Amino acid sequence: CLLRAACRTAPSFASFLAAALRSACLDIMQRFASFGRNQVLRRVMSSSGRKPLTPSSVLRDVKYELRGPLAERALAKERAGTPVLKCNVGNPGAFGFGVPQAIRDAYVSGWEESIPYVHQKGLVEAREEIVRHYQGRNHPDAKPITTDDIWIGNGVSELIMMSMRCLLEPGDEVLIPSPDYPLWTASVRIHGATAVHYDCLPSNAFFPRD
Repeated sequence: CLLRAACRTAPSFASFLAAALRSACLDIMQRFASFGRNQVLRRVMSSSGRKPLTPSSVLRDVKYELRGPLAERALAKERAGTPVLKCNVGNPGAFGFGVPQAIRDAYVSGWEESIPYVHQKGLVEAREEIVRHYQGRNHPDAKPITTDDIWIGNGVSELIMMSMRCLLEPGDEVLIPSPDYPLWTASVRIHGATAVHYDCLPSNAFFPRD
């Protein structure tokens, strides 16, 4: 498939894949968070005589400002004629970052192979390249990693949600740096756990206090 061909044609594919995962869209959490604020749907359901849909109570403490209030304020400024540089989510294409030619070529050459489903953990070739990438960084935790330890998902949001679903029990506590990316706190709360924040202040270069 496309990833298999990319692994053959692009030695730096793991770097590209890591960047792509970091900048993947956050549709799952965005839809959950925005649904809790969406009153339009309620009005439509009420006007049609049907019972209004009520968001789950688990969304009560789930906030996603980057796609909610902050995005709404930015939209209002744009409508008023103020240019807005949107750095609230990872969107490299909007800032001129293109796809390497090797990856473009892989899309074409691997098209026919991309029709069937792949292994549930992702393509073996792609996972092997990810292992080589992290072993090449000489990280102390990288050497024991094998392809069986690597899971490839449809973006970071999906993998975080799946991990939280598998690991958390109601009442568990999860340490999260503050400031944090909203997905981290939201994914903990939506699974019934408690986010415990620790300060990473500008005065300490955003590192945790000793």
